[in-house]
Amino acid sequence: MKPALATQAIFSFVFTWNNFFIPLILLTDSKKYTMPIMVSLLRGDIYRTEYGSVYLALSLTVLPLFVFYFVLSKYIIGGVALGALKELTGNGISESPAPSSSATDARRSRRKPSDASWCRRVAARDLKKS
Repeated sequence: MKPALATQAIFSFVFTWNNFFIPLILLTDSKKYTMPIMVSLLRGDIYRTEYGSVYLALSLTVLPLFVFYFVLSKYIIGGVALGALKELTGNGISESPAPSSSATDARRSRRKPSDASWCRRVAARDLKKS
């Protein structure tokens, strides 16, 4: 449940942070403008635009989004890894593979789940069993 909540939190934060039209319509005090509105105000007239200040403001606008994503990304990666370990059985989906006490299971527990060749071998072995 945590990966779903983390993903929803990221989407809501990004949506709220990038909100442009409602603050532009409702806010009248320029001290309360949001970052996207401030970036749009940095554009000068047609013939002169300070691109350095625009790029600096854009990078400052994106920085909190990156920080928020990297804080919650461990939950998303954990959910993806948990979904990769599920296997289809006759009754439905089980959360973990069938327990066994072989030496290969001991070696498997020491390996990283991101090892692609290991994942292929485990999938091939499981297909041979069924």
